[in-house]
Amino acid sequence: MAWRIGTDREYHGYEPDGRSFAVAAQRLRGLPNANLYNQPLPVEPTLSVDALVAFEVLEHLEDDASALARWTKWIRPGGLVLLSVPAHQHRFGPWDEAVGHFRRYGKSELAAKLEAAGLVEGEVRAYGMPAGYVLEWVRQRVLARRLGEVANNQEGTLRSGRAFQPAGSWGGLVELAMAPCRELQKPFAKTELGTGWIAWAKRPS
Repeated sequence: MAWRIGTDREYHGYEPDGRSFAVAAQRLRGLPNANLYNQPLPVEPTLSVDALVAFEVLEHLEDDASALARWTKWIRPGGLVLLSVPAHQHRFGPWDEAVGHFRRYGKSELAAKLEAAGLVEGEVRAYGMPAGYVLEWVRQRVLARRLGEVANNQEGTLRSGRAFQPAGSWGGLVELAMAPCRELQKPFAKTELGTGWIAWAKRPS
């Protein structure tokens, strides 16, 4: 996903899964500057953006290093890449396989990949401590069985965005219920404790 920020903010989102695309289109309906495409991000940029955002995407790509290098081309000089990925390869389990993950990431590994893509001023922070551990336990031991096996990573990736996502007004209730957990995780942001990483870096000016 990407957006261009200015006096009239413009958003461009890319979603390859048809069902997830339909849900996103419904939720963005009525927003005049929201542009949504039922496809992966094109290989070559068609516009220049201030920020490119990819939450829980990189781990689904077999060649993640090449993807980061391509994404960097979309960003104007001084622009930002913001992404999230699951943390710690030793935590890789049935849920990761069911939703098409190729890997999980170490903190230094992710920072090195941002640097190798030509990005600067990178930072990696942890999230998911402590509530994420409970959610991940449920995913790995309960929800992965409910999803069942997949033939390949692509199939798992296509269904990952729609797996157990709250529908309609439930999303707001979940956000409200998770507010205390977001506060609890803040003291651990600079540690190795957590189930995922939030990372950001800039394209050199």
